[in-house]
Amino acid sequence: MLEGRAYKLNFPSIGVVNRSQTDINKNVDMIAARRRENEYFASTPEYRHLASRMGFVHLGKVLSKICF
Repeated sequence: MLEGRAYKLNFPSIGVVNRSQTDINKNVDMIAARRRENEYFASTPEYRHLASRMGFVHLGKVLSKICF
């Protein structure tokens, strides 16, 4: 919902976990960040059943199918 309006999604939504500014300042590499993202989705009850369809890796696969 944006600006009080609901929009129908053309594609399914894909959740991602962005690195925090602290992680960036500590030079946490993207491999570790993706590992933590996977652990988060796999261990959170609300997302556990969607874990295979969440995260930057899945987003990259979906975008590459759409764009190429």
